[in-house]
Amino acid sequence: MVESITPTTPNRGPVTQEWTLTKVEYELEKQELKIVRHDIGGVTVSNGGSGSFAASGSNVQSTELTVNSGLEVVYGVSMKMVVPVVSDDGVPSISNTPDTLLAGQSNQSYSSYKGSWNCRADPGQTKTCRAYINEFKVTTPYKQTWREPGQDSYSESSGVLVQQLWGQPIIIN
Repeated sequence: MVESITPTTPNRGPVTQEWTLTKVEYELEKQELKIVRHDIGGVTVSNGGSGSFAASGSNVQSTELTVNSGLEVVYGVSMKMVVPVVSDDGVPSISNTPDTLLAGQSNQSYSSYKGSWNCRADPGQTKTCRAYINEFKVTTPYKQTWREPGQDSYSESSGVLVQQLWGQPIIIN
């Protein structure tokens, strides 16, 4: 990997599968994160009693890149790159492990959850225990640096990465 890459030949292309993606930068200060909470189960117990509840499900996650300026990236070009991720409770960061995304396509995967939880109330008390999952809608501006095949020149493309992600259950006891 090249430490410091300066674009030397702007707007050549379009990027095909033969090009090399050398760098991806995200403008995290411009990232937008919307969180929607989905209740998945719960139970109310009282007066020293106990109970349990269970939930399971599967949600579609998607990631899509839109190029706004610079090099055109041909539909279907495979790009191995790190992407933004969000913790179950809504803290964004960048993944440590690269994902493989396809240009111009909605890249989909599934997020599944399954669990059962217990709830106990103290004598004379009523207690409600619940579980929920968060749905995250993340929009992050990015810049990619590409190397043309057989060349030492670099060019850039910029755009927006749009993701719909799901967390795992959070228990309120």
